[in-house]
Amino acid sequence: MGVRDCFGRLYGPDLIDILKEGPEYYERMFADLGIAPADALVVDDSLRAIEWVRQLGARAVLVGDSSLPRTGTAVHIESLVELPAMLQRLD
Repeated sequence: MGVRDCFGRLYGPDLIDILKEGPEYYERMFADLGIAPADALVVDDSLRAIEWVRQLGARAVLVGDSSLPRTGTAVHIESLVELPAMLQRLD
């Protein structure tokens, strides 16, 4: 899809020693990166995860079917293929 260079580091539970079951996952991720949530942009296909990210004050991009509920606070794209163009619009 040509989007790997859009991401700094990819995270999973193995890197921060917690399952992705709540906002704590993202708190640990931001701490590992040494950044404040307000300085982060998280891309995820889970509306639940997007809500956790927004709770912490980070920006979010929801990826997936347009029938997903809109949060009103996250950018929505239907496919990762759209990510590079969306990031250019944010700059």
